[in-house]
Amino acid sequence: KQEFRELERALKGDGTRQKRGLFDGGGQLLNWLFGTATTKDLESVHSRLESFDKKGLEVVHLLQEQATLLNVTMGHLAEHEAEISALMAVAGHMRREQAQLRKVFNDSWTHLARELLFLQKVTRSVEKANRALDWTADVLHGWQTGLADAAIGRLSPLLCPPNVLAKALNSVRQALPQGCGLTPALQGG
Repeated sequence: KQEFRELERALKGDGTRQKRGLFDGGGQLLNWLFGTATTKDLESVHSRLESFDKKGLEVVHLLQEQATLLNVTMGHLAEHEAEISALMAVAGHMRREQAQLRKVFNDSWTHLARELLFLQKVTRSVEKANRALDWTADVLHGWQTGLADAAIGRLSPLLCPPNVLAKALNSVRQALPQGCGLTPALQGG
């Protein structure tokens, strides 16, 4: 029984097989070939063939319309060819000018960046010079104060700092012959 069912299923198929004919005649073409077709069958085939003719005419008509539109477009393009060429030339000229402007712009920015770096270096140098001048002014003011103190008979710590004076006095004390010494005023510093 199993074999019979498998054979039956194989012969019947599953019903989803696609038909391979030019059009679905459902066996009517065979009927017509062997002379068993009815007038109704022939009229059906004839109406299908006429529908192919109508669709073919529609396709031809659409192609003619497309060709007409293409010819009209080509005519308009030919009419305006000079203007289109002029516009293309102007566009090319504008691209070249844009490239030149871009180069000038980039060169300007590069130059400006160099100028800013130079200005920054000059500013730093001026700041260093100002600090050196301030230091020189402080030193000169100290000398002025020290000289003013010396003019009234005092030894200014600005002219001779105490630690330097102590070292100098020790050097002098060691260099003196034995029995000689510093005066009490010098020993006090």
